[in-house]
Amino acid sequence: MVFFNIFVSITYIIAFILCIIAIHKKNSVLDRISNLFILVGYLAHSLILFLNIFHDSFLSKGQFYFSLFGWSIILVFLFLIWKMKIKFLSLMISPLALIFFISSNLINTKTLPVPKTMSMLWFGTHIFCLFLSIAMVSVGFAVGIFYLYIHNQIKKKSSTTSFKIEGISLETLDRINHFVVGIGFPLFTIGILSGFIWASLTWHKIFSWDIKEVWSLVVWVLFAYLFHQRMAIGWKGRKPAILIAWIFTLSLISFLVINSLFPTHHSFR
Repeated sequence: MVFFNIFVSITYIIAFILCIIAIHKKNSVLDRISNLFILVGYLAHSLILFLNIFHDSFLSKGQFYFSLFGWSIILVFLFLIWKMKIKFLSLMISPLALIFFISSNLINTKTLPVPKTMSMLWFGTHIFCLFLSIAMVSVGFAVGIFYLYIHNQIKKKSSTTSFKIEGISLETLDRINHFVVGIGFPLFTIGILSGFIWASLTWHKIFSWDIKEVWSLVVWVLFAYLFHQRMAIGWKGRKPAILIAWIFTLSLISFLVINSLFPTHHSFR
């Protein structure tokens, strides 16, 4: 298992370095090679997660969830590469996945007691939908930062909205934001609802005012507002890029800070 962990880390690092060189040289071939390294690393990463399933205590280890989060980010990235044919996206995505994957090998969390209902359908739905949704938010954050950067470059250099940097247009980045919000919010909602059902089966109450639950509802409200403004009102541009960055930041605080420092059902302590 150690070999696979090192192999995945190295492939993600190489992919990131190649993407930087590809952008500097404006070389689309290097960009495709970078994506290939990410794909190879992702397959090895998937194998690691698959092998962990055969350990009875894998759901009680915080390391598994860090690794799963990195895996989910790459899954969304690969889908966008396939669907939208976007160049150089790995510059922003591979570091996020790498950080969470390496963290899964470095952190030392205690083994948490796992209720029998953990293995039920509701828990699986809860974990899958939330992690995939937050992975989409992470991608939205990455392209949002890119969007704001290009937007500022436009204000400095040109007034035309067709201005492009490194082959990526504002329209393309805004389209990604629209996609991750449109799919991510329903998944987040399903994840929250299935979590309530799982909680009622495990602790015999849907809501316990646990800090993690309250924080998740705050994130849901912001996400719901962004979803409404984006889909119903037609928000475009800087506003959704900024708001999804806030949603990502709050989600990251929930995952890293609340799970690590506060007494909660989801605690890594």
